[in-house]
Amino acid sequence: MKTPRLRFIHLLPVLAALLTAGLALTHAAPPSLQPLLPGKWPVSAGDSRDVKVAGNYAYVADARLGLQVIDVSNPTNCVRVGGYRTNSGQAYRVAVSGNYAYVADLGVTSQGAGLQVIDVRNPANCVRVGGYDTIGWASGVAVSGNYAYVADREGGLQVIDVRNPTNCVRVGGYDTSGTATGVTVVAGRIYVADGDAGLLVLPTLRDFQFTVRVDATPGVPFTLEAATNLNTPIPWTPLLTTNVPAMPFDYVDFDVKLTNKPQKYYRVRQP
Repeated sequence: MKTPRLRFIHLLPVLAALLTAGLALTHAAPPSLQPLLPGKWPVSAGDSRDVKVAGNYAYVADARLGLQVIDVSNPTNCVRVGGYRTNSGQAYRVAVSGNYAYVADLGVTSQGAGLQVIDVRNPANCVRVGGYDTIGWASGVAVSGNYAYVADREGGLQVIDVRNPTNCVRVGGYDTSGTATGVTVVAGRIYVADGDAGLLVLPTLRDFQFTVRVDATPGVPFTLEAATNLNTPIPWTPLLTTNVPAMPFDYVDFDVKLTNKPQKYYRVRQP
């Protein structure tokens, strides 16, 4: 019989173009592509790394020049209207949600690196209202609901609660096996570009802290138990007993919350 094992996952315009060709079989004109709405905003001193568009504005992560806000309501005449120069001067990626731009600040110094939260309600006067100095080099950011998900290179995935932008709090993360450089969140899943380790997919749910992965003998019933401490006698409490035909089996524990149960211990029993 296979020895049961547990694994833990810690969380918590497109340019239109026309192809023209003659219809004559013997004198067909060669196909050509021509952009119908050419437009750009030239940057001479920056190093644009990422862009997101919301409404009439494009938000550009411009490396040492920080966040740039460009009015693109007239694509043939893009105009810079404002921005914010991050402390470390390495704005690498950007996400926009509501009134805020969230900048992954790669950082050349420890001061102000990591996640930067910029109030962009007045594009002509962007103001930093908060952030979180991550342990690694912030290279990617995605925002979903109340959380910012930061790809932090050697720091793995960092999950930051941004419900109060002036007091961002780290609530979890995952130490990836590679170098986390990009992240996106779609339909309850976190997708991390993890360097030479490839693509990593993690679950994300409200009030979620742990997924417990059981790897045991398929078809044989098992019981998953949890305890909030390891003091003798250990107060093991059954979470579920089930019989599944295929392994591994993932159990989502919604009852792990930072406020009242900051940690749990798990074990699996199989006859």
